[in-house]
Amino acid sequence: GHGSTFWITARLPYSQQSVGITALPRPTNASALSCLKKRHGSCRLLLAVNSTVTREVMTWILRDAEIDFDVASDERVALEMLAKSRYDIALIDLLSTDAREGQTVRSMRAVRGQKNLSIIAISEESVDGYRKRCEQLGINDLISKPIEVAQLYETLLTWLDHNKSGQALNEQRFQMLAD
Repeated sequence: GHGSTFWITARLPYSQQSVGITALPRPTNASALSCLKKRHGSCRLLLAVNSTVTREVMTWILRDAEIDFDVASDERVALEMLAKSRYDIALIDLLSTDAREGQTVRSMRAVRGQKNLSIIAISEESVDGYRKRCEQLGINDLISKPIEVAQLYETLLTWLDHNKSGQALNEQRFQMLAD
């Protein structure tokens, strides 16, 4: 048989001290990370991920960003959490049939007070090929696996800034959800 292939990114702390030959460069996501911490330190995020591995990776990344988040292991738990608490943004995976068909997104937006919740999908699908489908489902943005930390921080920053500025979401985009 064939074994599994795994991919890992080691995130090491930046040091001002020389490491012998040359100092390590600051990671490219430092600016977005800094902005997230500074501008959205009190935000609330719902992480709804079926995959144990993805859930662990996302937990690690979100803790580094010092974001207050709750974890739901499936769509049912995510909906229960949305009914009990207010969230600024949600990260969901698209592994389940309900999520792929949009039922999860429609149900999330139907929860009182969550109509304008920014929803970012995490998917193994090609971003280019799947973005249109996500828009049709009412998903605000898409991050592909393997997760690029800088891209995730920039995407979170974009949507949290959007929410904070009070701009109205494109109601036409979500009209199908109201039907």
